[in-house]
Amino acid sequence: MWERILVIVRKELLQTVRDMRRRTLLFGPPLLQLIVFGYAVNMDVRNARLAWLDLDNTPESRELRASFESSRYFQVVETPSRIGEARNLLDQGQIQAIVQILPRFGRDVRRGTTAAVQILVDGTNSNTAAIISNYASQIVASYASAMLAGCGYGLLIVTTAASAIEIRNRAVHPQTALSYAMLLAVLTLISWFAARVAGFEHGWWLPLAVSAIGEPSLAESAQRAVSKTAAALCATVPLLALLDSVTNPVMRAAVVLLLAMLLFTAGRRRPALQTFLLTPIVVLFASHQPAYSDGVQYLRATLVACAVVFTFSVLSKWVLWTLRPDAGRVAV
Repeated sequence: MWERILVIVRKELLQTVRDMRRRTLLFGPPLLQLIVFGYAVNMDVRNARLAWLDLDNTPESRELRASFESSRYFQVVETPSRIGEARNLLDQGQIQAIVQILPRFGRDVRRGTTAAVQILVDGTNSNTAAIISNYASQIVASYASAMLAGCGYGLLIVTTAASAIEIRNRAVHPQTALSYAMLLAVLTLISWFAARVAGFEHGWWLPLAVSAIGEPSLAESAQRAVSKTAAALCATVPLLALLDSVTNPVMRAAVVLLLAMLLFTAGRRRPALQTFLLTPIVVLFASHQPAYSDGVQYLRATLVACAVVFTFSVLSKWVLWTLRPDAGRVAV
């Protein structure tokens, strides 16, 4: 039985290849569809027509509207005052979706409770409706994450400002202070130039880390201070690579809050920890999206430049702290 089937299959294949018209019909349409669909078919939705129905009219609702307008996916074309007008526009096909901000939206956001936002989408084309709904949900989720992070930052700042702040004066030899200031200026220029030559993203953190980590050795030996500085600089790059791999905005905000709380609690008693945590916190504050796809790519892009700059920084600070004119202790 199988032999007969194989014979028939072989006969049909030979007949198909032998006939020019069949070969054209067999291979022509798929190739044409592959070329046309590859360039002409696009499942993405851009500039979807949106009606904005704001029943709250508060700064919080206007900020959410700005988030929609700043995206490339939506364009606010109508601002009806009643839900009936918005539904008529949706039924007539003049708009593709309605975003309705319910009353007390701003009050709920300020209180930190759940705020309601209603999104109505034209379901005539189910695929387009699903894409528009997904984009709108992502924008609302990003706005909620930003509000959550802002509340956490405000609570952290208030808690820190209300706590007692201890200020310690350190008397250093004027020549040591001037030499250290000049060294920091030179290290900043070198690290900035290295970051530019390496071409990695957010290279401004390299001068910040070199300047922040490693204070003048006042109460301990130069060897111990150099060891602590080298360890902190070497640990900065893996920590930044690990933090850059966090893509969720909520998780990034949580990491910032955790590091900031550690900075203002344990860092107050340990200045070395305080200077070590400063660079990751500033980087997370400034960059809301990861610079690279994963931590390995981050290390490959930054490791060579960081190794050169960190080595020069540690050696130059060791020379300064060894040849300083004072005894290296706090003057009383």
